[in-house]
Order: sequence, then structure tokens, then C-alpha cells
Amino acid sequence: EKVYTAEVKNVEEQNKAKYIAMYEDETFKPDAPATRYEVIEALDNLFEITSEEFAPAFGDVSEKYKLTVQKFVTAKILNGYEDKTFKGDNTITRAEFVQMVVKAFGFGMKGDAANFADVTSADWFSKAVQVAYTNGVVNGTSATTFSPNANITRQDMMVILTNAAEAVGKNLTAGNAAFADADSISAYAQDAVA
Repeated sequence: EKVYTAEVKNVEEQNKAKYIAMYEDETFKPDAPATRYEVIEALDNLFEITSEEFAPAFGDVSEKYKLTVQKFVTAKILNGYEDKTFKGDNTITRAEFVQMVVKAFGFGMKGDAANFADVTSADWFSKAVQVAYTNGVVNGTSATTFSPNANITRQDMMVILTNAAEAVGKNLTAGNAAFADADSISAYAQDAVA
């Protein structure tokens, strides 16, 4: 029984820079791996999750993120670890992130699946990768690979979130963030990070 609602917020007039914070030195660090805390913060800025009762908190979650983690665990968009910890400073893989995005946005399969050599039907993340691909949310890291076990970078996270929002008819308007390291943002990610 579903005990929560998760809806994409009205984001048309909000700034993309709000979805992922810049570092104190005003850099974006596009190739840095995103942490679990950064991912849920970005998703929390995109989704409104309501419930009469949220899942219990993990003992290792900082006060700043406690409610956000509880909301996304309640909505079954993310999980903790078997030892009942969240480990918010841990990085997250491309497969884990895509699984979360597919769950959060509620995507279903459309069209033909991708043929990535490193994604087999036996992989736990296979369906999420294929669903995200057929919805135009993800591409591979090459024409034949997805790199599911590589960490999701901050710029790739923004590209995927922008694509996912557009796939459900939401436009993440270009922001006005002036990152000190803007010249290190890859060309394919410029519009998503700007």
C-alpha cells in the first residue's frame, strides 16, 4: 500500500543552481563524484514528497539531511545499507543514480532498449538503465558502454536530472550561477549545469 505521494515540483521558474550547491570556493567540480547527500539534496529540490508517516531515520544521518533521507526512503527511491546506516558521504554509482531517477520520476519502458556491452539482463540495474535510455534520460559513456559501476559525476547528475525533468514536461531553466571553474565543465553538460 502506497503511503506517500511524490510529485515533480513546478520548476519552470526556479534556477538550476539550486539543485546542486556550489562549493565554498565557488567551484562546481564537474568531474567530482556526487555523494549520497548531494544526490538526495538535488532530488529533494525537484520533488515534493508527502506522507503521514516517514521511515525511521538512520543513526548516521546528519541533522541537516534527516528529513530528506526519511522522505526518500519512505518513497522507496533510495535505501540505506544492510547495517542500518545511510553513509551520506559515500559516492554513488551511475547504476544506483539511474535506479533512483527512474523510481523518482516513475518512468516506464518506451521504444527499443540500448545495447550496452556492460549491462546484461541479469544485472540488478538493467531495467532501470534500459527504461532511462528509452525515455531519453541517459546515454552511455560510449556507443557500447554505460559504465554502471563508475561513480556518477556532478555534471552527469545534472545532465540526467535535466533530461528526466524534460521527459516529464518540466523545464529546468538555465541558471545564472557563475562557477569559478566553469571552463572545466564538459561541453555536453554546459546547458544542464549553467
